[in-house]
Amino acid sequence: MNAKASKSITDDEFAAQLRAERNKGHVGMVMTKPPVGKGKSLEEMLNEHRGEIDSPSIERRGLVAGKNLQMIPINLIDENPFAPREVYTSEMIERRASALREQGQNDPIHVIPHPDLPGRYIISDGWTRVQACKAHKVLDELLAEIHDDLSVEEAAWLGFHQNEQREMHCDLDRAQFFEKMHANGMTATDIARRSNVSETAVSFLRSFSKLDDSVISVVKKNPKRLGMNEAYYLAQLQEHSGPEAAANLAMEYIDPEAEEKRPRAWLINHVKSIVRPKKTTSTSSITKQVKYANGYLKQRGNHFEVSFHVEGFRRKDFAEQLDVLLKSFAEEPQDETGDGDE
Repeated sequence: MNAKASKSITDDEFAAQLRAERNKGHVGMVMTKPPVGKGKSLEEMLNEHRGEIDSPSIERRGLVAGKNLQMIPINLIDENPFAPREVYTSEMIERRASALREQGQNDPIHVIPHPDLPGRYIISDGWTRVQACKAHKVLDELLAEIHDDLSVEEAAWLGFHQNEQREMHCDLDRAQFFEKMHANGMTATDIARRSNVSETAVSFLRSFSKLDDSVISVVKKNPKRLGMNEAYYLAQLQEHSGPEAAANLAMEYIDPEAEEKRPRAWLINHVKSIVRPKKTTSTSSITKQVKYANGYLKQRGNHFEVSFHVEGFRRKDFAEQLDVLLKSFAEEPQDETGDGDE
């Protein structure tokens, strides 16, 4: 699928459009009373309130307060190649299907015209509902707001912010979305600015991209527990001991049958003990240590360390005697820089 934008708007225009979406007081879908009855859909609500829409000729398509609304068959809606959410569990899809059966469609999904396939659409926001309808045969079509002025990338950003406002993404979702935008040319600074996520967090989220598919499969089992901090340390373990070790530790960390929920510190300390084991320094290794008024002598096994401050005429004597000592025990020097008597 060609993800190149067919149309583009500026960041300011995009932000203004996003603010309009978030403005609850803005007149969008016209509904003067709450829906009554089980399974009432937005299409039925539109029909009930059709007199409140300016044009009486609107049947399946509506322009409500500047919004382009249309019932679209779900088989004409394609996934966005820059989709902000990738972690969809079967339970999540089933819950959404049940909600659609019981309550109907409470608000429109958001789509853009497909830039390469006329008559088809690319999702901006609402992909969970589309999947629920397809998987559980709930509805054949959904009411959608069509954004003619958004590119594929901008549609994905709209979906990202809608999701963050409604039900925040897990770290894996954010990481994979940001990786797509990074591959599309956005810098970490640009991503941080547009997503309202700190640059530090954006950097940590990149740890997911270092993980092997086998480790990512474990993350998807419990993405809420295996966040960016865990991914950072799992990536270190993977580099040190391989993907299998990282996947096994991740499974042990989220093990639902464990007697107690393991804290994050458990995983971090486990990784550190393998990747950065503590160096054991024993004071017994220092076999001799003598301090003088003008210096010291320190011996650690076969290693001798000498440091002295010698002034005046004694400096030359010290240097000569030290030279005799060194000639007896030192190996031939690689470079001579002088006698030290400057």
